[in-house]
Amino acid sequence: MFGFGKEEPVQQSPESKAATKSLKALEVEVLGLKSKLVTMRRECDKAEAERDGLRIEKRDLTEQVLDIKMERKTELEDLKLKQKISDDEIKHHIKLKEERQELEYEKKVQVIEREKMDAILEIKVEYHGKMETQLEKQLTEGNKRYTEILERLPNVNASLNVKNLSVEKKE
Repeated sequence: MFGFGKEEPVQQSPESKAATKSLKALEVEVLGLKSKLVTMRRECDKAEAERDGLRIEKRDLTEQVLDIKMERKTELEDLKLKQKISDDEIKHHIKLKEERQELEYEKKVQVIEREKMDAILEIKVEYHGKMETQLEKQLTEGNKRYTEILERLPNVNASLNVKNLSVEKKE
């Protein structure tokens, strides 16, 4: 046994054979468990890698969502600004139209006033003409009466005054 060379076969007892078998079975089981452990570690590493990939993907998607939200917010603000500008332009056009209508109204009022003044002037001219004609007629009649009265009177100076009056009238 302790010698150099060939070892002699040692006889094992049945218990030691059973223990050896049991030990071998345990070794096989340990090897199986070790391979399962290696497999599980690989799967765990894969799962962790997949989890990390999903986290990165989640972060990227979150950033995309935030970017889209910012774009939508910017678009909304732009649309609101465009709407405000459009509303302001519409109000400005309405104001211009109202001012134009007011000017047209004032022009129409002026035209009507002018027509009214022309009609009044025409009536005044006509009335003035009638009054002038009537006054001339009354003056002529008055002169006739005056002349008739003077003819009835024998005074010489009165006849001279009649001639002077008719001369002043002609001038």
